[in-house]
Amino acid sequence: MSRSWLSPCKEIASSLLELIYPSVCAGCGREMPGQDALICSDCLHQIPRIQPPLCPQCGAPLSAPPDPTGKRCRFCPPGPHFFQQSRSLYSYKDPRVKNLVHALKFRYQTGVAAPLSRLLSYGFDFYFSKMNIDALAPVPLHKSRLREREFNQAALLCGEISRRRRIPIREDLVYRRRRTPPQASLHPETRMKNLEDAFFPVEENAAAGLRVLIVDDVMTTGATINAVSKALRRAGAEAVFALTLALTIDLPARSSDSL
Repeated sequence: MSRSWLSPCKEIASSLLELIYPSVCAGCGREMPGQDALICSDCLHQIPRIQPPLCPQCGAPLSAPPDPTGKRCRFCPPGPHFFQQSRSLYSYKDPRVKNLVHALKFRYQTGVAAPLSRLLSYGFDFYFSKMNIDALAPVPLHKSRLREREFNQAALLCGEISRRRRIPIREDLVYRRRRTPPQASLHPETRMKNLEDAFFPVEENAAAGLRVLIVDDVMTTGATINAVSKALRRAGAEAVFALTLALTIDLPARSSDSL
């Protein structure tokens, strides 16, 4: 077959595949004929975001302004906190958000990472642009889980912040020493115990003097964020903050605006 026929044949084959298997949004499942995107514009721009008033510590949405004399709410992880502030963009209870996280994390659709990373970058601009962040620390996977998945979804989500803000992604600060069951599968009372001694500094003073932003896909109770923060503080971090795509909490009825 001559080269002049190759391009038209490819176009015909692509059109036939599109008719049989049209592109669908990984968030809402809506068909997107003729599009290569994995997320539709509605899921990128119309999903309600978490809005103030927020817990000043964990970032959970509150039905009323927080008590100015206190720093934590009933959603905060128990015990001492090793992070200054955590913020999340969406509620994981929204099925579209859950679908997008699952597409990346469990169905290995890494193509959704770039648009989700852009959303996190907007969240960074809104919450942390004035915090003088020195390093991005994706929550580490255990080496056995990383071999299975072949990528760390948290590291992929750091990409746009790192590119736009020129902040290095540091996967060499802390590591996960033992494999732990997913936090969402555990009773709240066992989640802290599940993470005891799970994270350690890669080496002494690995984060000395750094202001570090932890990045992850979902914050369940804050136990993972707190455990990684503790390891970073042991590594010498000056301050630790956290940003996640989603928080496992229902939104109050008023939280329907965009950032």
